[in-house]
Amino acid sequence: TEDLYRYTFKVPVRVTRLAKGKTLASPIPKKATIEVEAKGRALLAFYFYDAGFNLEFPEVKSERRIELDKYLQFLDVPKTFHIEVREIIEPKFFDLKVEDLVHTAKKIHFAGSITTADGYVLIAHHFQPDSVILDGPKSLIRALEYIQTESLYVAGQKNNFQHTLRLKEPAPGLITMVPKQVEAAFDIQRLVERIVYDIPVKVIDVPANL
Repeated sequence: TEDLYRYTFKVPVRVTRLAKGKTLASPIPKKATIEVEAKGRALLAFYFYDAGFNLEFPEVKSERRIELDKYLQFLDVPKTFHIEVREIIEPKFFDLKVEDLVHTAKKIHFAGSITTADGYVLIAHHFQPDSVILDGPKSLIRALEYIQTESLYVAGQKNNFQHTLRLKEPAPGLITMVPKQVEAAFDIQRLVERIVYDIPVKVIDVPANL
């Protein structure tokens, strides 16, 4: 445990701080592969420690190429481990893109098919709640017309029913969505025929020559 070794680890890459009112506009690498050198006991401790890059970019307003080896000070490792990073293996760099953070509501769109038995008809469906709240980059939020539910297929239905549906997240990791599921209510009614007699008919706007 007192000998020096070089070992390769994969550690998370997180952006913990951006400029006020800004958010990530494109994904960043989830993990980085690094080669470190330390004593055996330190490497064992490092293995069980939640190490990772906790990056802060309060000065970035739009886009910047990030070279990870220039941000080693953001690698969260206790100094008592005496671990030295020898090399960032991958990724060497990545593009950081940020945009204005937008907070808005979007309607929900049902995906799937509900068919009824003969003599019945689907009148309407309702969601509770009827919309979701999104927080994310302006360009992605504005491109969304609605949030779609998971697909539901029901055939031969005769009665009203309810079903909990998950919502499809448009850009996990970039857009946060609340709630993530809704309660859908489907109104199904029986078709009825009735013959009505002696209904008066009045013709209007008849041309003068007819």
